[in-house]
Amino acid sequence: MNPEKKLEYFAETITREVEGKKQKARRQMAEDMNTAVSHAASEAEAWAERHILAEHQTLQKTTNKRISEAQTHARRSLAALQEELTAKLLGGVTADISAFTASPEYEGYLIAGIQAAVAGSKYSFIYIQLTPSDMRLANAVQEATGLIPEAGTGSDIGGFKLLTANRRMAADFTFKSRLEDTAEEFNESIASSTPE
Repeated sequence: MNPEKKLEYFAETITREVEGKKQKARRQMAEDMNTAVSHAASEAEAWAERHILAEHQTLQKTTNKRISEAQTHARRSLAALQEELTAKLLGGVTADISAFTASPEYEGYLIAGIQAAVAGSKYSFIYIQLTPSDMRLANAVQEATGLIPEAGTGSDIGGFKLLTANRRMAADFTFKSRLEDTAEEFNESIASSTPE
């Protein structure tokens, strides 16, 4: 082979080697770049998922807190409305009872109520507590029932309490206790019909 041919062959060989190394370097760069992009994308995705989860948890806590506050406020408002409604309803009834206890018919009603309570009880009652305003009827009550009247304390809207000789057993028939029982039943019925 002549020197020119050798030189040409040598140049072609070097060109082929250089071209092969360039292609190999390009492939390696492309692989490295793909690996780096894939790794960066995975890290970015993991970072985003962590931040999305943290933000979701924060929003969930805030939402739960607001719901709880709203429920507490609603319960308080409902309780206030319930008390207001109970007071209005029972206030009117109290006024009606007070008017009735001042009427002439009340004496007969009271004595009949005492006699029915005594007859329907398994206890022997000796004393009867009348409200302070009903003490005006003490003589009539004692004559009709044989019980010893005494002034009770508390409500002045009428009714009576029956007491045994040792005063350990009392049967409460005051309008005040009846109104309290009615208010409690009314409030329970409202509470049971209110959704949670």
